[in-house]
Amino acid sequence: MEAQGSLVLNGGFDTDIANWVTANIGINGGYRPSNGNPGGFFALADFPPSSTDPMISQTISNLVPGFNFVVSGEYQIWKNDGGGSPTDFSFGVAMDGIF
Repeated sequence: MEAQGSLVLNGGFDTDIANWVTANIGINGGYRPSNGNPGGFFALADFPPSSTDPMISQTISNLVPGFNFVVSGEYQIWKNDGGGSPTDFSFGVAMDGIF
């Protein structure tokens, strides 16, 4: 069985970052009202770099055992703030805390 409808709230960041929780977002990160698809996106940036990765998250509830759920999204590699290997993971999605 497949569930219908989106359980993510404001997944496109069309007007703001309502329903999202952010952490470790530096001065170069944050919500931008344009250049998304459609307009609006969130830049994960932690400049100056900290020892903890920048994060934006949302808890999704009302999942029903036995149903299939599709998790999809759009992202763009914007820049490398330096210090990391190009082969290091730069983006992740966690389900129950597991990437």
